[in-house]
Amino acid sequence: MKINKLNTLKYYRIFYKLVFVVSIFLIGMIFKHYNQFPSKYIIDLDKFIKGHPEEDKSLEEKLFHELNFVPVRGIYDNESLKLPKKYKKLKIDKIKKRRFLPEYFIEENSLLENGYIISSGNFDLKYNYNDFLLVGKNFNHTWNVNNNELKRFFYEQGKKDIYADTYFRGPPFFDILSDGSIIFSGGFFAGRVDFCGEWKWIKEGSFHHGVSIDNEEKFVWVIFEDTFQKLNIINGNVVKEISLINIIKNNPDINIFDLRKVPYQSRYLYDPYHINDVEEIPKNYLSYFSIFDEGDLVISLRSANLIFVVDEETLKIKWWRVGLGKRQHDPDWQKGYLTFFNNNMKDENDEIFPKKFLEIKKINLKNMKSEKIFDGRNLKLYTSMEGTHDVHGDRVIITSSRQGRILEYDYKEDKFYFDFINSYNSEKNYLITESKFKNKNFFKEDPKNLKKKCK
Repeated sequence: MKINKLNTLKYYRIFYKLVFVVSIFLIGMIFKHYNQFPSKYIIDLDKFIKGHPEEDKSLEEKLFHELNFVPVRGIYDNESLKLPKKYKKLKIDKIKKRRFLPEYFIEENSLLENGYIISSGNFDLKYNYNDFLLVGKNFNHTWNVNNNELKRFFYEQGKKDIYADTYFRGPPFFDILSDGSIIFSGGFFAGRVDFCGEWKWIKEGSFHHGVSIDNEEKFVWVIFEDTFQKLNIINGNVVKEISLINIIKNNPDINIFDLRKVPYQSRYLYDPYHINDVEEIPKNYLSYFSIFDEGDLVISLRSANLIFVVDEETLKIKWWRVGLGKRQHDPDWQKGYLTFFNNNMKDENDEIFPKKFLEIKKINLKNMKSEKIFDGRNLKLYTSMEGTHDVHGDRVIITSSRQGRILEYDYKEDKFYFDFINSYNSEKNYLITESKFKNKNFFKEDPKNLKKKCK
């Protein structure tokens, strides 16, 4: 009888535990359905545990990062090779001691003798993990973006997040104005900060990838979900919105958008387009092109290996090319031609195509052919995602994002004039999303004087 009683008690305990677990689950589902406390925190926790589909960090690594023990987000193995130069260490204000100082070298006649490189990246500063960095010869500056103000904005919008840096976790794509302020897209928002990191405006929404300011500094093009928005630079208000779907509908005889559609079905493969850049043709470049007009936009769709030019008003496609690159980024207008960053992305376990390295390619719009002006093979330069370039005459600023490298290269001389390595330690580097070069005369006021005005 004793044994039977013990068994009965054991089964009762199991039953009560099951009832408790099921009850908690049902209560949680009710809270989630009616969006009541603590449903938001449960959803946030679920998102944190699952992570982004393209994130390769374990739950333990993410916890260590959030608790500020070891930075793991935005840090990647560095397989690239250094140049045979003598590198120096770059001292940056408020940089944390847990990381190595960035390494760099500058050759005589570098663009940096008469200007600055501005970049966004994981710089692991005292107040921000991500920030913007301006580097010149014997001078650097970080914006120290006011992250507390950003969190306050989302709190007032009812978007409070239990993870302090969720809305400013990944280094954003950006563009810079002549007053030293920066406009950037941060995943959950787009915004503008001044040279000292104070906010001028913030827009909530799913903004991502390319940011492009017009030459007159009146408007900025950003990417919002699957649409292109033209914003007023002063206040961030939407001036014009163009959806990719409307572009597709307006070009029924150009069949370049269904490459990732499943045959005989109405569904598409994962991420069929992946818009990653939009840039309006500069007015001072119009005379170099016979087929393009003011307001025309060059657009990049990564998943389709597609670059095309569309009329901003009629939405008619004027030029397109598929397959010049593999998962490319950052097509840019030049004087009579286009250039772009070719990632040459290799999928995991891909046994068909050999691994290649990043390239910068130039497109002849008349004969549709392309030529390489830079090949990263010799330095083993490769970034599966992100990656940008910035052409100035024969010089190219190249950002190998997931290797944390910025290089200045002269493709006529086949010579490097600058290299920056965003080192975490001897084996890993921090991410750098994008870099741009600006001449000293681009700025209305000397950045050294602007820095003195920051608190």
